[in-house]
This record gives sequence, C-alpha cells and structure tokens, in this order.
Amino acid sequence: MADTAEEAIREIYRRPKVFEDLAKAEEENEEARSIRVGLVDLAGKAVSSARSLDNAASVLMEDMDKAAEAAEEIHRRERESDIKEDEIAEDLYEYEELLNPITVMQIKELIERFGGISDAAETSGDIITAMIHALRA
Repeated sequence: MADTAEEAIREIYRRPKVFEDLAKAEEENEEARSIRVGLVDLAGKAVSSARSLDNAASVLMEDMDKAAEAAEEIHRRERESDIKEDEIAEDLYEYEELLNPITVMQIKELIERFGGISDAAETSGDIITAMIHALRA
C-alpha cells in the first residue's frame, strides 16, 4: 500500500503538467474542476482506508470486537472509494476533449493507484476478519 502511494506521489511530481493541463481545462470549463477535486478526495479516501487498517491491526489482539468494527470501516471506506473512482472517471471522460490524451491516461492511472490503496486495505481487512473468526473458533 505504501509503495502504491509513493508511486502515485512520484508520478505527480514527475509530471506536474497533469495539473497544469487540468487548470487549463478548468479555465475553459469550470465544471472540469470536478476531476482535480475528485482526485484529492480519492487520495483522502485512500489515506482513511489505510488508517482504518492500521487501527484494526493495532487493536486485533487487545479487542477483537473493535478490530472487527475497524475491519468493517475499511469495507465502508473502500466502497466509498469505488464510488468516487467511478465519479472521477465519468468526469474525466466527459471533459477529456479539454485535455491531451497523455494527461487523460495519466489521470486514469492516478485514479487506479489511489483506488488500489483502498483495495489493498480492504484485502488486508478481509484477512483481519478471517483471523478474528479463527481466533474466536
């Protein structure tokens, strides 16, 4: 998960033109702002998923009920992330004529990377849930 986050951040630093292109698109059509805002929101959701995973793992041996609640929170956050990914992709394709094709592909890649963090947290949350069931058996 951390590697995916680092890769996404490195990609943003390597190609600041993505956000320059987004700014130009916003100048042409203010509603294209939803792409940039959506990416920031999606990144926040990825961080929230990772924090929920950290919480679930840290309380697993102390309080399995709290760990189970935290694992369920991971699932909720991942579903929110999936919804946000879809929204951003829809916006991206709605306004893609305002962006060059490389920028569109790189934004799509960022969406997938940020979404991948939430997906990885969910997979780890599933493992924690399985561990809880096994420990209670």
